[in-house]
Amino acid sequence: MFSPGHETTSGLLSFLFYELLESPEAYSKAEEEVMRVCGKNAITVEHMGKLPYIEACLRETLRLHPTAPAFTVEAKSDQDLNGYAVKKGERVNILLARLHRDPDVYGADAESFRPSRMMEESLEKLPANAWKVSTCWKNIY
Repeated sequence: MFSPGHETTSGLLSFLFYELLESPEAYSKAEEEVMRVCGKNAITVEHMGKLPYIEACLRETLRLHPTAPAFTVEAKSDQDLNGYAVKKGERVNILLARLHRDPDVYGADAESFRPSRMMEESLEKLPANAWKVSTCWKNIY
């Protein structure tokens, strides 16, 4: 059976479980949050807004392992982007795996799985366009 999102969802979950297993501290925090909110009951839709650490784990996983690898932007005018001349109408591919690992944005540990950096308050402090999760946008500069 094929459905939209099946491949990206399975990729996200595979990388999430890998990162949690490699980070015992994050795994413990995630487990504690689920037990506090859900107990031994099945997780339901009503629980979703009550699991901010799990949400941060998902965001941090997407930051490190984006399931959509890139997006394309088109220059609305001539631009100088860090010494690269981009003419009006030219397109540039943005690789999410590099964008999301910029140490100027995410710190010296940008390669590390640290869900706290993707908690709501930290996420709001990120520079505009420093974190993207899909190629669904058509960004025009």
